[in-house]
Amino acid sequence: MADNVPLFRRNLADHYAHLIGDVLPPPEVIIDAELPFQMISPDYVKDFKRLAPFGAGNPKLLFSTRNVSLRDDIDDRTIGKNGNHRKLTLTDSSGSKQEFLWWNSLGINLPDGDFDIAYSLDLSTYQGRTRVQSTLRHVRESTGFPVYLKNTAVPETVDLRTSKDPLNNIREIIDKGKTPLIWAESSFPEGHQCYPRKSLFPSSSLIIWTVPPSPVVLKTTIDLVAPDKIFFFGIQPDIHTLKSFRTALLGLLKHLEFTGKIYDPDLFAQRIALTSTIIEAGLEWLHFHGDIDLSSIRTANKFKTGDKKIQPEFNQADKKIRLLLGEVLSYRSYYKKADINTLL
Repeated sequence: MADNVPLFRRNLADHYAHLIGDVLPPPEVIIDAELPFQMISPDYVKDFKRLAPFGAGNPKLLFSTRNVSLRDDIDDRTIGKNGNHRKLTLTDSSGSKQEFLWWNSLGINLPDGDFDIAYSLDLSTYQGRTRVQSTLRHVRESTGFPVYLKNTAVPETVDLRTSKDPLNNIREIIDKGKTPLIWAESSFPEGHQCYPRKSLFPSSSLIIWTVPPSPVVLKTTIDLVAPDKIFFFGIQPDIHTLKSFRTALLGLLKHLEFTGKIYDPDLFAQRIALTSTIIEAGLEWLHFHGDIDLSSIRTANKFKTGDKKIQPEFNQADKKIRLLLGEVLSYRSYYKKADINTLL
């Protein structure tokens, strides 16, 4: 049998193009969360490091940022004894900068123009100072996805986050001749026309009724509406625990089956005032918990009950969803008490 190994290798090489094709497909990269650089901080990294220890069965989280650029040659420096590694300072589409280490990257060219990156985050301590260490893992050309744009015109802000009578505040705003666009999700001001994030449109004034789930969602919304004036309210959405999230997500799935509509994580996200990343993680949680058959949703857009058996992957899925929901709670707490200008 061993004598046939060289022949097997030759035959495999001869038929390589037929079996594989002329070009290998690009490797699939599984991203845990998409971030703008402004969200990267030591506190953010400390939160998800609670998932440690990381290893073969629990890989490090992988983050991505789209449409980044290398603004100047001085932002690309070689490091290491033999200059085999690089230290890059990249800029995202909002103008925020982040430094990255790129190991063994000598001779690898970055794409021309803007590009997308995937990276891991860790903490390093030097001379008593803790800072984020960002390690670049993957790079690709940008493919026209949405970007985070910095709004050059700063809108006027009205802080109503601690109002005791928010409904009366809305009436007063309207009585003064304003016709604001009201952005609300999960919880709504009774008697007023409201819009979720995917139905918003440009308007001179914007009411933010419910507290957004993330700074990315908030910023994307403000950039879309481009208001001259923003009224910040602080109504907390109904979904704020894992139990309530699970109940709401199962309800959305059953409604999907009843209506026959196509599954859209963005629509699910705005229905319960969360993010599409959390929706996707929630589906995995339900699947590994035995509540649903995820393959039926992915392939046939059908809601199918699971086998009620907890699978080995559940513990990791549980850690992930708790981390993501914890991030939302942390941001919503910050939103309620932060200086209003830091939210823009």
